This record gives sequence, structure tokens and C-alpha cells, in this order.
Amino acid sequence: MIPPPEMNFEQARELILLHAYKLPSHPRMEAGFRGSLMPYRALGGERFQLNAQNFHEIMMAIKAIAPYLSGESKIDKEIIGALWSICHHGRHAIRPDEVWRSNGLMTSQDASRLEKWIDIISYTTLSLLNGSDLNWEQLLKTDQSD
Repeated sequence: MIPPPEMNFEQARELILLHAYKLPSHPRMEAGFRGSLMPYRALGGERFQLNAQNFHEIMMAIKAIAPYLSGESKIDKEIIGALWSICHHGRHAIRPDEVWRSNGLMTSQDASRLEKWIDIISYTTLSLLNGSDLNWEQLLKTDQSD
């Protein structure tokens, strides 16, 4: 995997909002992290497909805003809300009684992998908010199967 270019705060913020489906409109939102979890896709019989690029973009965006999350006493509620939304809706999508799993459109392997990504995003965000140092190299290579 080719590492993405460094991004500034505003680029990282926009990328997080894109993946949380929180922008007014953007051509990539449908294929973004949360967009790919929308239940209407499953209702149409579309099989679930994980996109590792979405996970890696979120992690690179979090890395770009890490100094901000670790150091500011007041943080942008929209960024935190977007990260929380990514985790919440991701966890919801992997529940066995939800449309993706109950209709057999998400494999157990995809559900496990998605759960791992959500855990990493959640852990990283919480750690930064608590001012912890992170091993970015380890976090970013956690999912190297793509």
C-alpha cells in the first residue's frame, strides 16, 4: 500500500466528515465508510464489500489531526461527532439482526474485520483525547490484508 500524502487539518477534517456521511454533498460519500454501510444497499440485494482504503483514509486523517485532539481543551464537536458516528454505525451494521448480516450479505470474515477497524478507530480517538502517545506505525499496519 502506498502511503497517502500528508494532509493539513482542514483536509483531514473534511475527509473524516466525508466518511461519516456528514458533508452536504460530495461525490465520494456513497462509497465512503458510512455510505457503504447504508441499509438501502442491502435491501436492493447488493452484497456488502469492505473497502480498506476507507479505513486507511480515516486513520491517516486522525493522524493528521492528532496534535489537535491531544492538545486542545476545546475541540470541534463536528469532528468528534463524525468519529463517533463512524464507530456507532459501524457497530450497528455488524449486529447479526441487522440487514447486512440477517440477509447473508455480509460474511462473518467481513464483520470481524469491520469490527477490528472500528475498535482501532475508537481506541485511537480515545487515546488521543486522553493525551496518550500512539505507535502510529503499528496502528496503520494493523490491517495489511489489502
